[in-house]
Amino acid sequence: MKKLLVVMFALVIGISFTNMAWSAAPPKEVKLEAKMGTVTFKHEEHAVTRKVECKTCHHMGTEGDKVKCSACHQAEAKDKTVAIKDAFHNVCKKCHEEKVKAGAKAPTKCNECHVKAS
Repeated sequence: MKKLLVVMFALVIGISFTNMAWSAAPPKEVKLEAKMGTVTFKHEEHAVTRKVECKTCHHMGTEGDKVKCSACHQAEAKDKTVAIKDAFHNVCKKCHEEKVKAGAKAPTKCNECHVKAS
């Protein structure tokens, strides 16, 4: 009976950790609607391939949290929280410009990220 309890406990723990790993997996892409056109953010490429730390963008969340930027950032700045457009441009565009200065390729022009529907 004791062996069975140990096996069951190990199984429950194993399944829990597996579910945590699956639920923390980042989406491949995130579509962001904007006035200048839709931005397709390659989340998996940034998080997994390029190893950009989660806190770079999700600065208020904890590892594995599925927090949308719009949970805090709105169309207009409020109190000490910058507007969502400014949040993206301050982080994304700034990083891309730094990468280009270092000799890498990264989109830095509006139409390289913002795509208007045809």
